Amino acid sequence: MPCNDGGQREDREGAMLDRLNIVTRLLCELCSKAVKAGVENDIFSPEMAKWWEEHQAKDRARFRQEQEQERQDRLRARAINKLTTAEQKALGLPHQGARKSRKPRK
Repeated sequence: MPCNDGGQREDREGAMLDRLNIVTRLLCELCSKAVKAGVENDIFSPEMAKWWEEHQAKDRARFRQEQEQERQDRLRARAINKLTTAEQKALGLPHQGARKSRKPRK
């Protein structure tokens, strides 16, 4: 059995994952163009059509997840910005343009 350290294997796995991501992106681009041209039924094998459907579903799910994360980030930032700098500091939050101080209540 040849000697092998974990670092080399991780590097190979990382390189393979990078290549796979590139090929997936290119295949997605090709499928998108085929659909726009209206030729997907003529050129997609059943296996390809299944992959394309699954890929699109994953893209939609990822997009929805990214949109929700962005919404949560905006909501969090608005909430933090309602706090004074002292309140943000007390909570261990990064300063995000907080109000200087609160007006005293009457």
